[in-house]
Amino acid sequence: MKKILLLCTIIVLFPLLVNGLGVVPSSEEILYKPGEQLEMQLKILNNNKRDFKVMLYAEGELSESIEFNQQLIEFTESIDSKIVSYTINMPEQLESKGPHEIRTVIREIPDEQDTKGTQVSASIAVVSKLIIFVPYEGKYAEAKLFVGNFDTGKSSNFVVEVNNLGEEDILEVKAIIDIYSPLNMKLATLKSDSKSVPSKNKELLSINWLPELEPGTYLAVATVLYDEKTTKDEKPFNIGTYMIDIVDISVSHFKLGSIAEFDILLENKWNQKMSGIYADVYVKGKNDKIYTKYTSSSVDIEPQAKQQIKAYWNTEKVNVGDYKLEIDLHYLDKVTKKLFDIYVSLDEIRTSLAGRVIESSDRIEDKMPRSILILSILVTVLVAINVYLIIKRNKK
Repeated sequence: MKKILLLCTIIVLFPLLVNGLGVVPSSEEILYKPGEQLEMQLKILNNNKRDFKVMLYAEGELSESIEFNQQLIEFTESIDSKIVSYTINMPEQLESKGPHEIRTVIREIPDEQDTKGTQVSASIAVVSKLIIFVPYEGKYAEAKLFVGNFDTGKSSNFVVEVNNLGEEDILEVKAIIDIYSPLNMKLATLKSDSKSVPSKNKELLSINWLPELEPGTYLAVATVLYDEKTTKDEKPFNIGTYMIDIVDISVSHFKLGSIAEFDILLENKWNQKMSGIYADVYVKGKNDKIYTKYTSSSVDIEPQAKQQIKAYWNTEKVNVGDYKLEIDLHYLDKVTKKLFDIYVSLDEIRTSLAGRVIESSDRIEDKMPRSILILSILVTVLVAINVYLIIKRNKK
């Protein structure tokens, strides 16, 4: 049982490491024409410049319509790609309207020595999708909404792509976009100009918008009106970026040599509640010497609201003078670092609120380079292979 689990793990991880097989295009769409015969091409990529063989076959509802000129392809390390051709014979009739998908699979054939020896092999495959689209009768349109990058006081665009998938031309099409708050309150309505869309063609409807709303997450609902018919698409979008700001820092009833209590007032500038907000607070001296580090408890802050967190510093061995207060705010998937100048006297700590943002980024754990991730997986796989070989030798 352990051997089976080990082999399954290796087979799952192996394709992630040997990512040398590729195909172009990964997806292509063509219009259905009864009885038509088309020759299509694929480019198979040998990204890692190695020796191997692949076999080609088709899957899907119309896979029997595919004929490959060559199904077994051989690569050497000196060949980085090959063009292969196949023929598709369109059926004389397709009752079902809309998209029909055929998947061309390019699968590597494991070496014979891998199946007979002690090596572990895995079958690697890539897929190229061919979409055959059968037009709908009469007038039929689909809409896709694209949202620009919006910020308060800065304009951007909504774009609605209208795809006429019917057999008749659309004489007039226009888009109406409604903007909703997280509480489903309609905040704005935008309208595009009108256009016509010939059968089996696409048109773009663009609407420029200058938002006068607070930063936050909103919903855009696009209603497309075309020749007395309608279709819709919707997408959530952001105005600005979500942010927790430090609006006040104070220390009350302070005496040098005692424990200083920092009251740090935070403000949620987003239009939704943020949970699990906390801070790492550092006091630094010259040459970035760290006098203390304190991690606050976490708080939840309602939209557009303020909440206080606390940090503490034992000043028993601290001298009068200038220091730096670094506050690393952790919220959602972000870490924002701010640096403040503070002055410590015998009975007061004065803090400058002109904090400098020294870093704003995603959490460190979310930024692991792909190379390190791949190396970690590779080490895991090699260890697993060694364990497997040891188990096999011991059972002989």
